[in-house]
Amino acid sequence: MPKSNELESVKDEICQANQFTQQGYIAYLTSAVTNLRSAKLFETCVEVYNLILPIYRHQRNYKNQAECYADLNHMCQCVVSETESGRIFGLYYRVVFYEGGGSDIMKELTGKEFIYKAKPGLRIAEFKENLKNNFEVKFGSGKVYFLSNINAVDLSTLENGSFY
Repeated sequence: MPKSNELESVKDEICQANQFTQQGYIAYLTSAVTNLRSAKLFETCVEVYNLILPIYRHQRNYKNQAECYADLNHMCQCVVSETESGRIFGLYYRVVFYEGGGSDIMKELTGKEFIYKAKPGLRIAEFKENLKNNFEVKFGSGKVYFLSNINAVDLSTLENGSFY
């Protein structure tokens, strides 16, 4: 925790950047809506607009309110149409890398866990095949293997020069 005399010297500088203004806040939320829309997370866009609209109402900025409501209408229509057509969300897969020894190629990745997002509707078999193809290009054909995540990995059983 900083001492009070250290804070005195920057007291007037804290939160003075443009990001900490009302317009900066709206800019961040608008950017969030854009990103959420591209991810097809329309319900979350509606929630973000619920943070923006009170500011526009307070400012009596009817033009921006109208734009928000028009976009909200479009987002709600997208939710309705996608729900009726059987909306499918992207899938997430947990991947942990292991190296069987004898190589320094993946030493930094060994034991590290990553979450991969796959396209909506992509089956796990296709995901594994894509992952295997990508890593075989880098490490060589026949050196990439998959382990089940049911049991703990015994590193002593991994084959030298192979990647799991």
